[in-house]
Amino acid sequence: MKLTTREIRLMALLGVLLLLAAYVNLFLKPQLAAISKLREEISKDRDSYNLNLSVKEKVKNMGTDVKILMQKLKDLRTVFPPVVNYDEILLVVRDQAKRAGLQIESLNFTDAVEAGSAASSNKNNEAVAAGKQNGTASGNVQITDDSLKKALANLGMGDGNSLDGSKTGQGKALIPDGKGYSVSIKVNAKGTNSQVKAFINNILGLKNKMAFKDVQISNSGGGQLTANMTLEMYGIMDRNAEEYTMLYDSSLAPPAPEGKENVFSPFEGFVGQISSPGGSGDAVSREETDTGKPLSLEELQAYDFSLGALPYGESLAPPSVSITAKHLAAGDGTFRIPIIYGDSKGEEKAEIYVEEKDGRFYCKYKTGNEAFPDPAYKQLAEFKPAGDEIQMIVNSTPRKFNEDKNSVSIGIINKTSKAFIVRVVDEDKSQPRVKIDKTEGDVKVEYK
Repeated sequence: MKLTTREIRLMALLGVLLLLAAYVNLFLKPQLAAISKLREEISKDRDSYNLNLSVKEKVKNMGTDVKILMQKLKDLRTVFPPVVNYDEILLVVRDQAKRAGLQIESLNFTDAVEAGSAASSNKNNEAVAAGKQNGTASGNVQITDDSLKKALANLGMGDGNSLDGSKTGQGKALIPDGKGYSVSIKVNAKGTNSQVKAFINNILGLKNKMAFKDVQISNSGGGQLTANMTLEMYGIMDRNAEEYTMLYDSSLAPPAPEGKENVFSPFEGFVGQISSPGGSGDAVSREETDTGKPLSLEELQAYDFSLGALPYGESLAPPSVSITAKHLAAGDGTFRIPIIYGDSKGEEKAEIYVEEKDGRFYCKYKTGNEAFPDPAYKQLAEFKPAGDEIQMIVNSTPRKFNEDKNSVSIGIINKTSKAFIVRVVDEDKSQPRVKIDKTEGDVKVEYK
């Protein structure tokens, strides 16, 4: 049977269509599906990669975040003590009275009670304690980072902490950990008008948060006054706080804990090889100042701002930069601790901004990690300069290790009618740690 030309063409066309159908169904469609699947996988991997990059940055800065958080909790405990130590309160009040020349006739203490309420009943205390224990038992959060574990343990927040007992041995009215408490100290004293005023100012100048209540002052003759007052001390209860004391400013303060096992290793995580017994260079130390001795507490009060610059340390070493303002106005009544921190192995950036409006002075300051008074660095906090000039002290640290390379670059913006005086002490002469990078307005820098 002989096929016609038309039939041959139809057969050829049919064969081409069959081959094309086989190619599409057996090869092209599977390939397109595979390509689509690969694109989805690539998109997921790209998202995962971007997420890992962001997590990597967070993990990279975790050490700094833990150090700053731990330092801020320590600052909070300085203002609001975590435990009630009546012997330490007694020494603190005695020291302030001695400084003022006031004669204490008697001191009476009350038991610690939860702030803002009367002492709780035993039933309520048992319920609170039971609830606390049950809440702890039900938690399943696992912390694997060793440095974070160590920080939490040092702050009394580690695993297995107990709510039983306190440093005072008093358990009459159990105050839950994390709750505010108050202790009343009734003071009866005698002295001159200036001595009573000095005692009040000394108490107000303490780091611990205290308030005056029921103040009664009467004339006892001979230029002497009899003062009866109640000091209300506030704290935030934490019975597991380790190595806490109120006596850091007292002559009877306990020695600092050793905290290291190897006497040849640097303290507080400052790792490195000592370059020379005196550091990398001769330091402009406080012994070379006009007074020839460290600045006293009264001299430090003359400064409106202070900045501390330390070597960068690993583990639980303190942050390398700290800034604080000393003479903030009362403001809107909210309580804020005016200390911020920065931490860097290299150069840490810091800025202090001051301005004047209608005869009143305002400030804000920041590091690479934090800002005051708000994280966005947009608000201003009012302060009252202590003198005719705005003064700032910068405490540097001489370098002792070859690996000690960090520094701080400070910008000062002064938009006031007063001169801004910066005094740098303890600087390393050969390799300065502090650099005044940018200034605006009347700014003068002195090295002492």
